[in-house]
Amino acid sequence: MGSIEFGDVTVTRVLGWQEPLVTRDLLLPGSDRGEWEANEAWLVPDFWDPGTDYAWLCAQTFVVVSGGKTILIDTGIGNGKTRPQAPPFSGLQTSFLDSLAKVARDPAR
Repeated sequence: MGSIEFGDVTVTRVLGWQEPLVTRDLLLPGSDRGEWEANEAWLVPDFWDPGTDYAWLCAQTFVVVSGGKTILIDTGIGNGKTRPQAPPFSGLQTSFLDSLAKVARDPAR
């Protein structure tokens, strides 16, 4: 979890899920592989595998703290849900709530 500060505002990324789910051309149809290769320095290994051409996707929450308030910007993927139309997310069990509790005051509320 990394944080960025903008004056008195702190933004912290909390990763919920990340996997190499689709190939580069399915993620961004028509994207030029050469452009991806030109950007390998920051894409590999966290966002793209040039050997398999798979790109990583993620679900994440941003915790924004400002003026004594905590705001969650959440992708809402969630654990323990049945999603037959989206097998990678069906029955998902991650440590997201534990990670969120480390940066948010009370994630259960």
